[in-house]
Amino acid sequence: MNYVLQKCDDFEIPKGTVLSEEGKVCRHVWFIKKGLLAAYQQDPEDPTKKYCNWFMKENDTATSVLSFFLELRSEEKIVAIENTIVFRMSKKDLFAGMERFPSMSMLTALIIIKYYCDCKFNETFLRMKQPQFIFQHLLTKNPEVLQRALQGDIATFLGVSEPVYRDIKSGKYKQKPK
Repeated sequence: MNYVLQKCDDFEIPKGTVLSEEGKVCRHVWFIKKGLLAAYQQDPEDPTKKYCNWFMKENDTATSVLSFFLELRSEEKIVAIENTIVFRMSKKDLFAGMERFPSMSMLTALIIIKYYCDCKFNETFLRMKQPQFIFQHLLTKNPEVLQRALQGDIATFLGVSEPVYRDIKSGKYKQKPK
């Protein structure tokens, strides 16, 4: 714990601040103490459209995963959608801490497992074109995200339009036959 506190910068981030930019390598992971972040990505066919890839709130970690771990230019940006307080750590310090402290490696593994499971759940139902199941999952596991995030962001996260999202939310959504 002392290592993490020594290696982390404590930041207050105003709403609207971009933490990680598209086209740049993401060099940090953020541990969210308070607030809400979202990851956005532009549509490659229509740069005027953006999609919300993920929401991160209190007690979550945030980073541009592929960019941070593979040192690639990020295809997404991470933005504070509320005033947010984070602890920021570099990749170098994270990996040095994992080598030095087995408990930090275990914590990192648990975070990665949680992230992978969430991704797999979302990917499965998005591929099956069943966004109502992701909505139900959010309603059960992260209801505060549904209350705090913008409807348009939730709709793009589910892969639907805002009117379809409203139908899902109200229970009126009917899955179209394939």
